[in-house]
Amino acid sequence: MEQDKVRAEFEAWHRDRYPAVDVRRQNLLGTYTLLIVEQRWECWQASREAVVVELPEWFDRFDSGDRAYWVEDVEKAIKAAGIRTR
Repeated sequence: MEQDKVRAEFEAWHRDRYPAVDVRRQNLLGTYTLLIVEQRWECWQASREAVVVELPEWFDRFDSGDRAYWVEDVEKAIKAAGIRTR
């Protein structure tokens, strides 16, 4: 399901950026009809895989075994990875 969301985001970006280029897939493997679109898709996936966020140290507020994080620390970790937040 996550992969479907990533692919939908890619295709929306591609249609917006290159409206004249067809983004249809040609077979059950899901490869794109045009090689340039397939190459951009591979680059898109690689860029997503390269994003890593080092989470801050967690704590167990109620000694229940649940992990908890301070929001400010998580926001700092996300920004340190170069990811924008909303």
